Amino acid sequence: MKIDDGCNSYAILKELGQRVKDLRIDSRLSQEECAAIAGISRRTLSLFESGQDIHLSKFIWILRTLKVLDNLNLLIPEKPQDPRDWSDLGHNRKRVLRTRNDEKSGDWKWGDEV
Repeated sequence: MKIDDGCNSYAILKELGQRVKDLRIDSRLSQEECAAIAGISRRTLSLFESGQDIHLSKFIWILRTLKVLDNLNLLIPEKPQDPRDWSDLGHNRKRVLRTRNDEKSGDWKWGDEV
């Protein structure tokens, strides 16, 4: 199954669980062996492979065990370097600055006007 915007969360969890199970079997690891290497319980691995939700950190440990952790770079790529940031000597932007047009919501008044 292809994961896209049309899939609900439960279908995505089920598909990810099946993909992890296929990778584990292709790696010739039993659930017990894979769970022991990942540092999680066999039950947690079994629940995930059946489409149940688990903690993200445990999912990362499973991916590391199956040697596919690098694939997360495809999921959320690093931010490309913006030439406008070069003058900041490597400081990353922390917030968005509003322009003067964004701040204007109408004519400014002193407050004592009726």
